[in-house]
Amino acid sequence: MMKKILVLLLLICITAPTLFAQTKMIGNETDAQKEQRMEWWKDARFGMFIHFGLYSEAARHEWVKSNEGMTNEQYQKYFDQFNPDLFDPVKWAKEAKAAGMKYAVLTTKHHEGFCLFDSKYTDYKATNTPAKRDLVREYVNAFRAQGLKVGFYYSLLDWHHPDYTMDNVHPLVHSDTTKANYARLNKGRDMAKYRQYLRNQLQPGIIINNRLDLADYKDGADFETPEQVSSAELLPYRGRTWETCQTFSGSWGYYRDENTWKTHRKLLDLLITSVSNGGNLILNVGPTARGEFDYRATNALDSMAYWMHANSRAIYNCTFAPDSFKVPEGTKLTYNKAAKRLYIHLYDYPKGKLILPGYKGKVKYAQFLNDASEILYKEDSASDDLVLTLPAKKPPYEIPVIELMLQ
Repeated sequence: MMKKILVLLLLICITAPTLFAQTKMIGNETDAQKEQRMEWWKDARFGMFIHFGLYSEAARHEWVKSNEGMTNEQYQKYFDQFNPDLFDPVKWAKEAKAAGMKYAVLTTKHHEGFCLFDSKYTDYKATNTPAKRDLVREYVNAFRAQGLKVGFYYSLLDWHHPDYTMDNVHPLVHSDTTKANYARLNKGRDMAKYRQYLRNQLQPGIIINNRLDLADYKDGADFETPEQVSSAELLPYRGRTWETCQTFSGSWGYYRDENTWKTHRKLLDLLITSVSNGGNLILNVGPTARGEFDYRATNALDSMAYWMHANSRAIYNCTFAPDSFKVPEGTKLTYNKAAKRLYIHLYDYPKGKLILPGYKGKVKYAQFLNDASEILYKEDSASDDLVLTLPAKKPPYEIPVIELMLQ
């Protein structure tokens, strides 16, 4: 089943190294071939991350096995009870599409080692639980049917596999990280066997991030992955190929009692800032153990859907604006080179007018993006500025967008 997946993003939550240009190569892909392979992903700009697994039943963080030092035997109850009776990836896909997302990435195997697909290399899989289903296959079919690209997160870590060599986050070394304990717990474990198990379930021709620790190779990764950073921390990534992964709340997996959910404005800011610096945003949903999106996640998706329905043209196929366009105060810019359009995201809605410094002679038409209503403007005779005349009433969006057709 895995070999049939043609487009795949692999997101693996381990410490990410910084990418640098290298001369050593793993394959023989040319820069032009890579650019063509990556084109759809760069144009998409917005995706959905989905963390779903046995940890969804515990409902207290996807690292619950490690955080609480559980043994395989203690964790087995979640395997024995796993039966997401409301699992409906078609509904997931429709919600993702409505929110303006162009691709999705599902945790097919997280650190807990549980496979949501029907692997022939392990019994620790969804088809052996009361669910008796290959959930990954259903996810792939559903998202592709909605025209969305599909991706897989497949963790290098595995807290269940008998040959995975333990590190300092393994559940069994939770309270004792001494050398003697490592030696005792790793006795009889063979990391070479685990590496082969890992390789048996990957494939070539994929889009892959920088979590494999292959920074010594020029083609060791396709993009960087700043995780859970503030929008201000994204500026240094301008000019590089990257995707920031972010949660709606403070947890990736379903966490019933966690309440630090991001506001609609914060989510919009992450999306706009990502694109204005030439990157992608992938927002995470942690479905409940019954297989549904949490109501708070649904509310957040609905708010993004409302904004994206009207303003997605300022996101898709866009990147950072040329330096010749100064950023007006209280705004951020995105730019579509092919369409010759500049988008001004109004974080602070101006009173009556918006001054565009140095824009004289660069614009041939201006409008609000949400309804294509004209915005009148004039050139300042005493400077190179352009002055837009704005209505007193702000358009009904948290961050309205002005679309400029450029000369």
